[in-house]
Amino acid sequence: LLDWLAAEFVASGWSVKHMHRLLVDSAAYRQSTYRRAATEPLPSAAEFDPDNRLYWSYPRRRLSAEQIRDSLLASAGLLNSQMYGPGVRPALPPNFSAREAWKVTEQPAQRNRRSVYIYAKRNLRYPLLEAFDFPDMHESCAARAETTIAPQALMLLNSQFVLESADAFARRLIAESGSSSDAIVRAAYLTAFGRTPDPEELATGVEFLRTQLDAIDAPRSDTAGSKDEAAFVASVGDLCHVLFNSNEFLYLE
Repeated sequence: LLDWLAAEFVASGWSVKHMHRLLVDSAAYRQSTYRRAATEPLPSAAEFDPDNRLYWSYPRRRLSAEQIRDSLLASAGLLNSQMYGPGVRPALPPNFSAREAWKVTEQPAQRNRRSVYIYAKRNLRYPLLEAFDFPDMHESCAARAETTIAPQALMLLNSQFVLESADAFARRLIAESGSSSDAIVRAAYLTAFGRTPDPEELATGVEFLRTQLDAIDAPRSDTAGSKDEAAFVASVGDLCHVLFNSNEFLYLE
């Protein structure tokens, strides 16, 4: 295979773009991670090749630390795709050590550039990236670890950056889909997961918005039971926060 790819590379005029297109359009690369059940009388691929040595399915993998942050910003409509230029310093958690903290980049739009542009300070890893196995910058890293630990869930639940991204995502959905709960849930799934929700997910999402709105803004006598706009945004933000914390958002299928 390597010999054939090398010959193809030469025959294409040393075109890297051609090779990239060839690889990502291949059947092996485009396999699903879904493991199908056995169909009689044939055994399932999982039974025949449990270690996936023949690449009958795509290995399920989690997004890298940088991809997780970029996906949060992209879903919220905040990702700055500007290329080149100096590194940027995004805001750090409020309780971060003043001795180790960096001076935050002044322009908010610049702070939201892709994670590859985050300033590399050897003794300070950006907390969100650190939680998701960003390597120690004191030494070279041949291959990153991929851990699943409690601090990752706590980071996604409590990080100010994640909460602000969920709020921005909610405002984007409302601006694009109006006040229809059905439309908001559909747009949220399409943006976060790249697919529309099935009927059960749609019903659950709509019910979630209703119950959250009731909990956040209970009917008051001075408004005759009307729902406050801020409460509606908050309820949609909670839905967005739930999607950000799901496996489907963090893992590639």
